Amino acid sequence: MDRVDAIFHPVPPKCPQSNELSQSRSLGLYSARLPECDRQMPAHKPWPSKWPLARATYSVPLIAGLAGVYFIACRLGLHLAVIHPSATAIWPGTGIALAAMLLLGYRVWPGIFLGALVVNLTTAGSILTGLGIATGNTLEGLLGAYLVTRFANGSKVFERAEDIFKFLFLACVLATNISASMGAASLVLTGYSPGMQPEAIWLTWWLGDMTGAMIVTPCFLLWSSPQETHRNLRQVLRQGVALASLLLVGAIVFGDFLFRNSPGQPLKFTCIPFVVWAAFELRPRAAALAMLAFSGVAMASMLRAARGAPIANESLLVLQVFLGVAALTGLLVSVAVSERNRHEQSLAAAKSELEERVRERTREVGAGLRWYIDGFKERSKIEVSLNMDENLRFPADLEMMVFRVVQECLTNIHRHSGSATAAISLSNSGQKLTLQIRDQGKGIAPDKLAGGAGVGLRGMRERVKRFGGEFEILSEASGTLVRATIPVGRSGQIADG
Repeated sequence: MDRVDAIFHPVPPKCPQSNELSQSRSLGLYSARLPECDRQMPAHKPWPSKWPLARATYSVPLIAGLAGVYFIACRLGLHLAVIHPSATAIWPGTGIALAAMLLLGYRVWPGIFLGALVVNLTTAGSILTGLGIATGNTLEGLLGAYLVTRFANGSKVFERAEDIFKFLFLACVLATNISASMGAASLVLTGYSPGMQPEAIWLTWWLGDMTGAMIVTPCFLLWSSPQETHRNLRQVLRQGVALASLLLVGAIVFGDFLFRNSPGQPLKFTCIPFVVWAAFELRPRAAALAMLAFSGVAMASMLRAARGAPIANESLLVLQVFLGVAALTGLLVSVAVSERNRHEQSLAAAKSELEERVRERTREVGAGLRWYIDGFKERSKIEVSLNMDENLRFPADLEMMVFRVVQECLTNIHRHSGSATAAISLSNSGQKLTLQIRDQGKGIAPDKLAGGAGVGLRGMRERVKRFGGEFEILSEASGTLVRATIPVGRSGQIADG
C-alpha cells in the first residue's frame, strides 16, 4: 500500500483479544453479536472514530469535481473585485462550501481547500497567502456546517422559519468571520495589501461571504430534497407571472432601461413587494432559485448600466446587502406559507380521520346512538331512554344526520333544560322516518323559540332540510319536544337490515 492509499483509505485497527475472552465466546457466555472490531465493515463505510474528519472516506472524482465548481464560481466573483484582487463583495464559494458539507459531510473539505487554493494562486499573492486564505475558507465551511448541524436542523435548516434565523446568525454572520479575518490577515502579514485599510478589506470579505451563504446555500439544500407535489395550471400561471414580474422589476430598477438609477435616486425598495409576492406564490425551493436569478439579473443590469466604467466598492456592498436581505425575506415568507399549508393539511387529515371514525361508529344507527347515549349518561347523570327497532338501518349520510341531531339535542338538554330525564324515539312508517327527543325540563321561552333559539337549533333545522324533511320544536313549562320527519325517498332506499 502506497502513502496515498494509506492516507485516503486507512486500514482499520486490529482488536487485541485475550485467550480468556476467546474461550468464553466459544462457550457461549457472550452474545453472538461481535463487537465493532470483530465485525467486517463494508468497503463503502468509514470505520467508527471519535472525530468526524478521522473517519471520513474520500472519493477523488468527488473532491476534484467540487474543487472545480468552487474554482469556477469564485473566479466569476473575483472579476468584480475592486479594493483588492483577492477581496470581492461577491463570493458564492461560501454558499457552495456550506451546502457541500451539509449534504456530503465533512469529508469533502479537501475539495473546498483545493478549489480555494487554486483560485488564490491564480489571482494574486504568494503560496503563503493562498494557503492562509484557503485555510480560512475551509474552516469557515467546517464551522458553519457544524453549527447548523448542531443547532439548526442540519440540511433541513430551510424547512422552518426558526431554523432560518439560526442559520443566518450561525453560518452567515458568525462563521464567515473566520474567512474574513484569516484572509485579511494573510494579505496584510505577507505585504500584499500596501496602502490599503485592513478594515475595508475585512468588511468587503465578510459581506461577500455572508451574502454568498444567504443566496447560494438555500438553492443546493432545497433542491436536494424530494420533489414536491404537482401544481395545477392555474398555480403555474400565477407563479410564472410573479417570477417574471420580479425579474422585470429587478432589470428596470438596477439597469437603465427607463431611467438612470443614480445614487441619489434609491429605487431598490420597490422590489420588496415583488419579492414578497413571488415568495407567496412559489414553494421554498422555487423561491430560492428565483432569488438567485433575481440577484443575477440585478448584477447584470448594474454592470450594463455602468457601460464599462468601474463600479465603486461601496455600491457593490450596498447591492449585496440588499440582495441578501431580499433573499432572506423571500425565503422566510415562502417557508412560513409552506408551514401554514402543512399545518392545514395535517388538520384536514386529522379531521377526515376523525369523521371516518365517527362514521364507522355510527354505521349502524342503533349501535352508534347507544354508544353515544351510554357516554352521555355517565358524564351528565341524566337518564336517557332509546326506543327504536333493533335492525333499523338507513343510508350512511342519513344515519350521520340522525346522530348529529340527537347529539345536539342531548347537549342542549344537559346545558339548558335542567331535566333529569330524556326520551328518544326513532321509527320508520315505511314512507317517512320520525325522530323525537323529549325532556321534562323548564322549556324554551316563546321569544327565543320565535327567534330561532340559537345556533344549535338552526343547525339541526338545516340538517333536516337538506334531506327534504320537516323540523319542529314544541316547548312548554313541562318540557320540550323536538321532532324531525324525513320522507324516505329523498335520501335513498331504507335498508331493513
